[in-house]
Amino acid sequence: MAGKVLPPTVVFEAKSGDLQDTWLQDFDPVKHACSFASSPTGWTNNKIGLHWLSEVFEKNTKTTARNRRDWRLLIIDGHGSHVDSTFLEFCDKHRILVAVFPPHSTHRLQPLDVSLFSPLAIYYSQNLDNWIMRSQGLTHLQKSDFFMLFWPAFEKAFSPSNIESGWRKTGLQLFNPDIVLEQISTLPDEHLERDRASSSCSSSYIPPAVMRKLRRQYAMQLDLTLQSEIDHVTAKLLKFSAENQVLKHEMAGLKETIKLQERKQKGRKAL
Repeated sequence: MAGKVLPPTVVFEAKSGDLQDTWLQDFDPVKHACSFASSPTGWTNNKIGLHWLSEVFEKNTKTTARNRRDWRLLIIDGHGSHVDSTFLEFCDKHRILVAVFPPHSTHRLQPLDVSLFSPLAIYYSQNLDNWIMRSQGLTHLQKSDFFMLFWPAFEKAFSPSNIESGWRKTGLQLFNPDIVLEQISTLPDEHLERDRASSSCSSSYIPPAVMRKLRRQYAMQLDLTLQSEIDHVTAKLLKFSAENQVLKHEMAGLKETIKLQERKQKGRKAL
């Protein structure tokens, strides 16, 4: 288990089926191992699936097979583009053994779903939030902005440790079906034990109602006049600090917005 990742394929929505060069203006083939496609819906289809199989999977895994002749295992879900006859014929011809996940099981069995897609979504959302704050909402997110937000998130999410974790947690490497089976098995004895543990609270635990009462009693002992002055000064300091930070972010955001607008004013052409 090497913890390696295949180059991702980004599928853009394009009614014409053509990729525009402006969508890829941040893509550098020297730095980024990535392929691109388009479809009317923005989802994969039989054509894109076959292209991924021949140009991404076949080319990037062929050298890993002993003598370049041993069979390779490709585990897929049941999407129509994966079980198409042309797709399967290519696999058979190139010594690729296909295993299909049972329906509605990828959330437990597929390493991508278990350990990679969730951090990818989180990191992409963080990048998107930062982009929106920098631009202050003055410009709309366009396809030309996607790659610069996606790629750093992809590199961070698809780390060797996350990849290896996905294989372990699905019981595929090292092979251990019990890891998955234990998640769906009902064990009454364990449930009873957890119930007992939760019902026997520690003596140091303070119920929320008691905590609220203690806070009220404490507040009544404070000097109300002094507390009022402290609250007033604290509020002023917080206000000034917040205003200062907002101004800094607005200045940085305006600069970023100008850069984004300059990028979008460039002409585009189909690839």
